[in-house]
Amino acid sequence: IDSMSLNPDTVLQTTQQVLETEKRLGLVK
Repeated sequence: IDSMSLNPDTVLQTTQQVLETEKRLGLVK
């Protein structure tokens, strides 16, 4: 869990993955 510290790179990567998932689910247009 320590490796998942909230550094900018991790935040951006996680946010991008969430957006990609939402697009696939049709939640983001």
